[in-house]
Amino acid sequence: MRALPLAHMRSCPAATTRSIASDIAGRLGQVLVCFLAVLLLVFAFPQQALAESAACTALNSDFGNGATITISPPIGSADSRDEGYGAAYGDAEDFEVGETITWSASSSNSGNENIYFTLGSNANTLVYFDNAGGTEFNESGSFQLNDSVDGVILTVYGSVDNTGQNPPSSLDFSIRCDGVAPPVPEPTITSVVPDQGPEAGGTTVIITGTDLTGATSATFGGTPATSYTVDSDTQITATTPPGTAGAVDAVVTTPGGSATLVRGFTYT
Repeated sequence: MRALPLAHMRSCPAATTRSIASDIAGRLGQVLVCFLAVLLLVFAFPQQALAESAACTALNSDFGNGATITISPPIGSADSRDEGYGAAYGDAEDFEVGETITWSASSSNSGNENIYFTLGSNANTLVYFDNAGGTEFNESGSFQLNDSVDGVILTVYGSVDNTGQNPPSSLDFSIRCDGVAPPVPEPTITSVVPDQGPEAGGTTVIITGTDLTGATSATFGGTPATSYTVDSDTQITATTPPGTAGAVDAVVTTPGGSATLVRGFTYT
C-alpha cells in the first residue's frame, strides 16, 4: 500500500477536526438561539389563564379536575354521587355563561338496569344515560353553558344499585369545567416618533401606546411596515415603507382589534 506523504498525514486530521468542531459549534448555536426564542415567547408573552367562576372551581375541586371517579358498591348495597353547583347550592356565584363542561361515563355489567349518570342545569336535563334494558353505555361529550340552559347551576348525579346484582356493576365517570378566556383588550396608539420621514421609507420609528403585545401588523397609509418588533406591551419599533408625500394614518393590529393614529406619520 502506498504511504501518504508525512505532511499530508499531519494536515488531514487537523483540518477534519476543525471542520467537525465548527459544524458542532454552529448546530449548538442554532439550538441555543431556538431555546432562547422559546423562553422569550413563554415569559415575555404568557398565555392568559382561563377565568373560572366559583361554581366551576368547586366542581373541579370535587371531581379532581377531570380524574376518573368510580362508583362500585359491594353486592347488597348501593352508592351514588349527587352534587350541585351554583349559588343555589352554596357557592359564591353561579357558572358563567361560556364555561365548558367536558364529561365521560361508562358502565360495566350489562345485567344491571340500575346504573345512572345525569347532568342537569336548573330544570334542564343536559346528559342522561342508564342501563335500561341491561345495555352498557360508554359515552362522552361536552357542552357550553349559555342562556339556553340558564348557565347558572349544574347538578351531577351518578349511582349504582347492586342490591340484587351478582356480579356487582360499576360506573366510571369524569367531569371537568373549563373557564372563559378573558377578553383581549383593544390596543391604542398615542404617538409615533419621529413622526415624519422621506418618501423612500426606511425611517425607524417608535410607536407608543397600550396593549400592543401580540401585534400582527403595523401599517403606514395602508402599507405594511418594512419590519416591526414588539418591544413591550406599550412600544413597537417599526421601519416605515415607501410612501407618497403627505400625512398618513399609522395602524397597529392585535388580536384585540386595531388602533389608528390619524395622520400619525408624514412623508416628506
